[in-house]
Amino acid sequence: MAEVRAIYKQKGSKTDPNNYRPISVLPLEKLVATQLYEYCDKHNVLPLEQFGFRRHSSCEMALFAATDSWMKSVDRGSYAGALLVDLSKAFATVPHQLLLTELRDIGCSIEVLLWFCNYLTDRLQRVITYEEITDWIMVSRGLPEGCGLSTLLFNIFVRNLPWQCTSPIFQFAMTLQLLQRIYHFQ
Repeated sequence: MAEVRAIYKQKGSKTDPNNYRPISVLPLEKLVATQLYEYCDKHNVLPLEQFGFRRHSSCEMALFAATDSWMKSVDRGSYAGALLVDLSKAFATVPHQLLLTELRDIGCSIEVLLWFCNYLTDRLQRVITYEEITDWIMVSRGLPEGCGLSTLLFNIFVRNLPWQCTSPIFQFAMTLQLLQRIYHFQ
């Protein structure tokens, strides 16, 4: 059961719901996230192309890597183009069964898979604002937003994306950037 609170992003109108970030705090998640991060680091689960929500990584590092790739392309006499994909609502669409398959594929034990199955199954959440508290609703897909475990689970879920592309790819948080080399012949 998660209580979701809307936290103002400190920009834009306070009357616009898009200017609020949904945060759900589940105390056990921090411990599980710490252990899963250690496992992912030890087994190199997350690709180097994923810059967001990773230790020792940042938005600046993603920009440096993308800029370097573009400059190399231009130096070879090619044009460089970028395709930006916004995955900002992606947390809400992650199918639980596919996520469990990904956790199995990275080598999680049966016990860990059963824990995550329990964590994801029969989830309830409600939203709390200054004015009201909604009724509890069943959540059959997606990840709780606003906690470290969800960002890591999302990274695990999309970890194979770079290997599906023939051009360099740079992932930062919920944005995907695909570099497309356009060759220029003279």
